[in-house]
Amino acid sequence: LAFLYSLPYTIRLYHSLTLLEIVMEAKALMTLDLNSADIVKTIRDTVAKEANETEFALFMLRARATGLNPLANEIWFVKTKGYTSRDGRQVEGKMQIMIGINGYLVRADRRAEFDGMDVESAFDKDGKLMSSTAKVYRKDRSRPHVATVCFSEYYRPGFSGKESTWDKMPVTMLEKVAMAHALRLAFPGDFSG
Repeated sequence: LAFLYSLPYTIRLYHSLTLLEIVMEAKALMTLDLNSADIVKTIRDTVAKEANETEFALFMLRARATGLNPLANEIWFVKTKGYTSRDGRQVEGKMQIMIGINGYLVRADRRAEFDGMDVESAFDKDGKLMSSTAKVYRKDRSRPHVATVCFSEYYRPGFSGKESTWDKMPVTMLEKVAMAHALRLAFPGDFSG
């Protein structure tokens, strides 16, 4: 147990617990009770501040149905900005529920059939990103599910001279898209909608 004293104090507090107790505590920390009033309030006050009551209820329904954790960036509530239409009417922003790549990977990992994934990107002769390909392997299938996505179809430039995430990390962003597409092909019942 000497190695415990090199760890931060909060972790050292666990040295008096049994291994089973430590595992149970870790599982409790990783499991988010989406029915807890305190957790729901925290989600409402942090990741879904812009949601009206109906939108928030729909967001929580989707989080519960998928078992994804909004506080771990597995699922997001996004609302576009409202605007004034040409005829002067105020138009409310539209909501979106987005599942991030972490959410896709969590859901895939829950499936006993999931057997890993490969991702690679292709570049032209000048080193410019052209495409990314992801292969998802299932234990119950003889061939992988393959998705190739083209940079030109997904690239999103920044606005007002600002760089977008696509400008800063194009390979990472395109590979995420390829992984999401391949996971949808491999597990259509889990990733539709």
